[in-house]
Amino acid sequence: NLIVNIKSYYIANCLPLARYLACDFRSVAAAQSCEIPPLERISAKPDNRLSLQERGHIQMTQKRAFISFDFDNDKQLRGSLVSQARDPKSPFSIVDSSVHEPFDEKWRAQIRERIRKSDLVIVICGYHTHQAKGVAAEVTIAQELNKPYFLLTGHRKGKCQKPDNALKTDVMHKWKWKILRELIADSG
Repeated sequence: NLIVNIKSYYIANCLPLARYLACDFRSVAAAQSCEIPPLERISAKPDNRLSLQERGHIQMTQKRAFISFDFDNDKQLRGSLVSQARDPKSPFSIVDSSVHEPFDEKWRAQIRERIRKSDLVIVICGYHTHQAKGVAAEVTIAQELNKPYFLLTGHRKGKCQKPDNALKTDVMHKWKWKILRELIADSG
């Protein structure tokens, strides 16, 4: 009985694909003579099953986030945020934001372009962020480009600092998954 079931499964599911792959598509006439429908019409899943996207497990579109962080002191915080972005349920993806060059006009131009291509800017605030010239420049560029941005508290203990040029109305938000998702969803 098992052999019969395997054979019928093969005939129903694998044989049409095998015939399709064996067709000669070097000429239009040969392609038209093939009895098997084009590959994109062969469904890999039964009609009654929903994909992960259709079930809501993966968001249809992810926002591209530029991450601003104190390169000298908060690399591990950036790594944590990158790990969260890899989660299949994450509403955002990371734009590679690190520019390993001197802080000059070329650096500013590269950062400006990367922020311009992103949907939002996430500023990770650590203990020394108020002294980080790169973070201040990135926040200024985000403000000039009218990119939505928000500040995340990088550490649970101790006093995290805002960038010096953050607006007085900018709030440092707790770094929790639920809050992060809401901030990203509200970012336009």
